[in-house]
Amino acid sequence: MKCFHQGSTGWLLISLSLFACVAYADKPSTESFFKYPAFSRMTISPHGQFVAALGATTGALNVVVIDLEKKSAGAITGYAEPATVVAVNWKSDDRLIYTVRDYDHYRNRVSNIGAVNRDGKNHLLMFDNRNPIGTGYYSDELVDLQIDDPINVLMTSERETPAYPVVYRTDTSAMWHTMTSHTGNTRYMFDTRRDKLTAAPGRNCHYLADLKGDARVCLSLETDLSRLLLYRAGHDAAWETLARFTNDSGYVEPIGFTPDNKRLYVLSNFGADTRSLYEFDPATKTLGKKLFEAQGVDVSDPLYSADGRQLMGVEYSTDHNHVFYLDKNLAELQASLLRAFPADRVGIYSQSIDAKRAIIDVANDQSPGKYFLYDDVKQSVTLIADRAPWINPKEMGQVRTVKVSSRDGRELNGYLTLPPGRDAKNLPLIVDPHGGPYGVRDYDGWNPDTQFFATRGYAVLQINYRGSGGYGAAFQKSGKREWGGRMQDDITDGVNWAIKQGIVDARRIAIYGVSYGGYAALMGLVLTPELYRCGIRYSGISDLEEIFEPMVRTNSLYRERSREELAFWTDAFGGQKDSAYLRERSPLYNIKKISAPVFLAHGVDDLVVPYSTATQFRDALQGAGKPVEFYSRPDEGHGFEKAANNVELFNKIEQFLQKCNPAN
Repeated sequence: MKCFHQGSTGWLLISLSLFACVAYADKPSTESFFKYPAFSRMTISPHGQFVAALGATTGALNVVVIDLEKKSAGAITGYAEPATVVAVNWKSDDRLIYTVRDYDHYRNRVSNIGAVNRDGKNHLLMFDNRNPIGTGYYSDELVDLQIDDPINVLMTSERETPAYPVVYRTDTSAMWHTMTSHTGNTRYMFDTRRDKLTAAPGRNCHYLADLKGDARVCLSLETDLSRLLLYRAGHDAAWETLARFTNDSGYVEPIGFTPDNKRLYVLSNFGADTRSLYEFDPATKTLGKKLFEAQGVDVSDPLYSADGRQLMGVEYSTDHNHVFYLDKNLAELQASLLRAFPADRVGIYSQSIDAKRAIIDVANDQSPGKYFLYDDVKQSVTLIADRAPWINPKEMGQVRTVKVSSRDGRELNGYLTLPPGRDAKNLPLIVDPHGGPYGVRDYDGWNPDTQFFATRGYAVLQINYRGSGGYGAAFQKSGKREWGGRMQDDITDGVNWAIKQGIVDARRIAIYGVSYGGYAALMGLVLTPELYRCGIRYSGISDLEEIFEPMVRTNSLYRERSREELAFWTDAFGGQKDSAYLRERSPLYNIKKISAPVFLAHGVDDLVVPYSTATQFRDALQGAGKPVEFYSRPDEGHGFEKAANNVELFNKIEQFLQKCNPAN
């Protein structure tokens, strides 16, 4: 059993001048919930001397490098909104690979992989992912860091063959030729040397490298939503199809190679309802030993070793998040950490090559979390930094897990966040259905939206309605053709449960949602107008017929819906032939049934749910004499990304709630 002591203070909180002093008020500011975290995505260098993270600088997230010995930190990229860094990895102790998300001159979202030295020098971007005709963008993906190669990484790009990503060995050290970046900033140059290693054996291939760093597995997504599991015995061998899966056949997802480099670790639900961890033999094309299953829920995200190749564990979520470790040393360390932090959720997500040092992530429902350094030699755990030092957990709401029986006998899981300092009795409520809807679910843990509402005096209810992910294939499939039907009934049943429990005042309930959640908010007003005093629709769908339109247009942008996207909607609704059904389930065609005030928020450049659907719904409400407030941003798309815009949005939402459903 490991025994270690905890270090004293987080020196980084006072030595790094990027962040302002923290002051607590009676009611936390809106900004404190929606500004960028001080640190996120923290990861340790191969030999454990440095830490990289995303830090909030220059109005955006940038790569920050922390020297653990000198106890100092500094940003080494300088992006500003709308550009922001979304991921970072160590290529070596001296060089880092990161992903930056930005928009091109056509306002298409563009993602690029870059490389930069630990001191900020020799800054390069790998590929130019702009589409020269302005109708979209190309994507790339990091396949393997090639940690034993000082120069190259494996990555994909679909620039050569759109929708069929090609694997390249890509030079991260030197520019091939000068190109202006998609932001028009010539400081960051595109296009480094590359060698093509393989053409895509399937559509939309997601590749997996083996323990030697060779790309040997591809999981493709075909236009009919089927998936192909493609494999090759070596980097020069031919690709072969191991299996084909449909939505109804069961599923195998490769997530790693076994230590002999011949078999695969996979997540699969063949012969079962939920996904478990198995071995898979490509030679016989069969599932082997079951290594782990979580009763009643799916096993999900994999965790890897420092080189990104060896599978170390998998995550799963019941009412709470958990990790199962294949690696016995990590399992022992995790058990020790859970004893040291019994009230928190602990994750070991980044280790040095020799496993002597690791970054430990400690968080809970009332805190975004903190990063600690685990030192095996010193047997110590020392605080490095707080994700959001301005958040005082004592001012946040407590989160309870809830279980509700639906009207047709299904068990529904969810979460109830209580306003701080108030008993769970006769409270005003905000119902918050999640987006997606399929394959997505709500989790416990820190949630800025729900905590914002809780600190304003509201209880917040989140129900994982049928169609949500994580609870097995049957539960997810039960949401098909149930938009505005049983999925909505599940949300209503959750609200009625809270009323019957005496937790909620039945006269003071509002409903709020984003994307599909915004649709559900409107359908709540349509189907159960007696239940809600008002509704907030944020980037939500209001016309189900519109989603079958082949082209998505904004005021200045457009994109063609992919064949896979249209197939998804066809699978969800049975196609667009039944216009009466689609209109029956569309808020736009049920305006007369809405009586409560509505708040609409939408980004003008939304290329998922077009802005025109928001203005059309607003105009229909106004034309029918219904109370409506409207807020839009010309510089946002599907869901707001800029911190300042989110602050402004939630200030307006709070003002709206004070009028239609005040907390006091």
